[in-house]
Amino acid sequence: MLAEFDLREINVTLIQGSGAIAGDTTFAVEEKLTQQFTQAITKHLAAVLAREAHSESASVDIKIDYKRRYNIGGSSLNKPEVAHVVEVSKQGNELVCPLVDLDIQRNMPI
Repeated sequence: MLAEFDLREINVTLIQGSGAIAGDTTFAVEEKLTQQFTQAITKHLAAVLAREAHSESASVDIKIDYKRRYNIGGSSLNKPEVAHVVEVSKQGNELVCPLVDLDIQRNMPI
């Protein structure tokens, strides 16, 4: 039987790099980035996610720091810097050391 996981929380922190234009709404805000990451991660992990949380499922929490990098002038973006931690636990006990290299940004819109 394949292990099932409960995707409990995805927390994205948007960090504005230098060059951001104050009040500019051209690029996705933190809530939109969280939604985009949640959709992409859920899609890619669909085979191992539990249909509903239960005591046999391990819990997964993902924390993402997304640093937006601007080109000179602030009207376009460079590749972002993305750091992340994946914590897997069951009944409050950490099951594995935090994972830090999922490379989930390849197909993410910025």
